Amino acid sequence: MNDQATALTITPINGEPRILDTDLAVKLGYERPRAIRQIIERYISHLSSLGYLAPHRVAQLRSNGATHFVDAYYLNRKQALFIITQAGRQTRRNDGLGPARHRISPGKHRGNPNVAKRDL
Repeated sequence: MNDQATALTITPINGEPRILDTDLAVKLGYERPRAIRQIIERYISHLSSLGYLAPHRVAQLRSNGATHFVDAYYLNRKQALFIITQAGRQTRRNDGLGPARHRISPGKHRGNPNVAKRDL
């Protein structure tokens, strides 16, 4: 089954629905879902202003067999929407954080039909 067609797992934290950062990255089509954490780290101050970030320490197994601990983040709705907009910007910058197919269609930018593709 296509990962982008599956539903996101909602995890309640302090009574607020949250989604795991890497689950969001899979929905966005990232080849390396952990790469979304680069965006989170870059904007951690702003994300914190949108609510408690809910970090969760997880162990990752490296290719050499060693265990590496990292912070995973459970995002609230506002934080997730902000990350989605930043992931789109990163894709347009072509820095490898997201797939190129996640571009805004020409003439569909926020309902303004006068926005040309070159303006995106």
